[in-house]
Amino acid sequence: MLVLIAGGELIGADLTARLLGQNHRVLLIEHKPDILDRIHRELPTEAIFQGDPASPRVLEQAASAMHRYWLP
Repeated sequence: MLVLIAGGELIGADLTARLLGQNHRVLLIEHKPDILDRIHRELPTEAIFQGDPASPRVLEQAASAMHRYWLP
């Protein structure tokens, strides 16, 4: 399953880690520097997309990156 998660605070980061642990393909979008610092220590870098998850443009870019990375 491909999953795009908007926001890397506690719930978003925990959900990302759980889904990755179940071998799902997950991309977490976050833009706050302090949260990015924390999640880069907790999650694989390829599961993190830097940008504002409230921005339609960022959501489109993240979805495009996700499809390029995980779909043939």
